[in-house]
Amino acid sequence: AKTAIPKIYQTSSLSGCEPYSIQLFGDSSEFTTAWSWDFGPNATPVTSTLRNPIVSFTPGKHPVKLVVTNPFGCRDSVLKMNYIDVFIKPTADFVVDKYKTCFGDSYQFASTSNSNVPITNYLWVTKIE
Repeated sequence: AKTAIPKIYQTSSLSGCEPYSIQLFGDSSEFTTAWSWDFGPNATPVTSTLRNPIVSFTPGKHPVKLVVTNPFGCRDSVLKMNYIDVFIKPTADFVVDKYKTCFGDSYQFASTSNSNVPITNYLWVTKIE
């Protein structure tokens, strides 16, 4: 009898900023009749029996496990540790050196933004429409 061979793949990045959702694809042989996913306790949903589930993850590294079953009840599984990596979103904030001024005066702005990883880019917008 042919057995189901589990494979996990995706069409988007395996990492991103919170909130992070991804669609995973349970690819296997044509003999697969059931898929059983386990995404760990910090995912929504925690488990799924869909072939191609959409899953949301909290910040951190997450395992993904897939068990496939063929029509004869034979099963196989694959476990990928730390497969999904979700980063905490930075918090944007700033201070200004003065709040009241005369027309034509300049202002000094300073970022007080924070993040659990280095901030690599700032975009200052001076005209809000």
